[in-house]
Amino acid sequence: MKVENLNAVCEVIADTNKGLTKNKLIMFFYFNILINTGGILMATYKEIQQYAKNEYGYYSKDCWIAHMKELSGIKVKISHRRYDENVRTNPCPENKMKDIKEAFIHFKMFKK
Repeated sequence: MKVENLNAVCEVIADTNKGLTKNKLIMFFYFNILINTGGILMATYKEIQQYAKNEYGYYSKDCWIAHMKELSGIKVKISHRRYDENVRTNPCPENKMKDIKEAFIHFKMFKK
């Protein structure tokens, strides 16, 4: 989630719930993101796809990004559309792997 979106969401929640401030909510969300990602703030799939489009001229598929996250040791949720947890029907093509890894590096999801 982009920071601007997080701010807007927290503002709405703080307005509707007494006792919760926007800053407390933002800290709560960031804390949960850091716990669930092992201390790394993640770029969204859309941000990675847009980066690939701008840099390399194509949109990467969600399944390619998830595959590269797995190969890079980044925690991935299993898609509800996946038929079998142990089988990838659409793995990332070898000629796209480097591009997606570069996007991860650009977004500081892991180091080289």
